[in-house]
Amino acid sequence: MKVRILVLAESAYACITDDDFSLDCRLSPGKSAYKSMQESASDLRNKAERYLRDARRIEQAAELLKTD
Repeated sequence: MKVRILVLAESAYACITDDDFSLDCRLSPGKSAYKSMQESASDLRNKAERYLRDARRIEQAAELLKTD
């Protein structure tokens, strides 16, 4: 994995690449790249948990409507 920090006039990004993916992470102003990336990872995990919870609820609700 490689990480490159790209600083533009208005913002900065961590450009993360590996053999099979590429991902850009916008960095928060006034924070280190490490701290900003840790916070972004935490935010993504929280969103993923919320999406998984919502998906389970939708599946449960769909089961209530299931007819044979």
